[in-house]
Amino acid sequence: MKYPQVVMCTLDDALPNMLRGFLHDHRWLLTELRQPDAIAAQLKSPRPGVVFWQLDPTADSPVPLGLVGELSREFPDAPLVVVSDAKLPVEDRPAWTATVLDLGAKYVLFPPFTRLVLEDLAGGLMAAAIERLTGGPPEPLPADPEAIDLAEGGLADD
Repeated sequence: MKYPQVVMCTLDDALPNMLRGFLHDHRWLLTELRQPDAIAAQLKSPRPGVVFWQLDPTADSPVPLGLVGELSREFPDAPLVVVSDAKLPVEDRPAWTATVLDLGAKYVLFPPFTRLVLEDLAGGLMAAAIERLTGGPPEPLPADPEAIDLAEGGLADD
């Protein structure tokens, strides 16, 4: 199996930077994009994947919403998380969220969100994607040869 990948289509580096260490620790590829049209090309490879796509819910263009539907239909095994890049008024969030979920997104996030929430979401979705592709749960990572084992030197608590 090829390494799992997280595809992030964002407007800046904030979201990828929040997940960079987590993805590195799990040895998952991070593909950063700025153009939504490039997402489909990244998902054509037969590897487990998760997509985070940062959208502006206040934009007048229906193109991104149409692309959410296309990606969800064409790549059902790659869960799509839509992340708002603008603070949408609270009263407008349910309708926009329902629309995006109806089009096939698995989750919709609004600011503020934390690194831990993003890590939990990415980890859970990736584990499910790996299980769908391989038919079993993800294998544990082999030990990092550069990791320091504190228990080895008698420094661990008993």
